[in-house]
Amino acid sequence: MGVSEASENSPGTEAMGISEENEVPQTISSSDEKFVSAWNTMFELLFREIATIYYPLKGVVPSIENNVIQVKVKNEMMKDNFESRVRLALEYLRNNFDQRIDDIQVEVESNPAQTSKLIYDTQDKMNDLNKENPDLPEFLKILNLSAKDM
Repeated sequence: MGVSEASENSPGTEAMGISEENEVPQTISSSDEKFVSAWNTMFELLFREIATIYYPLKGVVPSIENNVIQVKVKNEMMKDNFESRVRLALEYLRNNFDQRIDDIQVEVESNPAQTSKLIYDTQDKMNDLNKENPDLPEFLKILNLSAKDM
């Protein structure tokens, strides 16, 4: 019995799940086509009926760092709605894509520059119209019109 025959018949380190080489575990990339496909399928299945999540995040592929998927949402309500389905999402992705996915983290994007005034009075409306059409004051003057507060 030669050396090669002995190694074929006896359980080696590979049969026990131990690699002879020092392999570095591969990281999952958000640009991986298989991940994008699995993510989009999971997203359709789990979030289609939750409009506050589905429409803003449809087609958005989250980033992945150290096998943790990082999803960014706009507000706390979206975060709560998404987190209610995180366990199901993890289960789907682990079963249909890769067992190495550790977790899904949901964080709220804070962007204070997006604040805007929601209630307009007549003067605000006129200012906006004047910005869009600088000739509006002259037009109103020609027609002898004025904007009055109601």
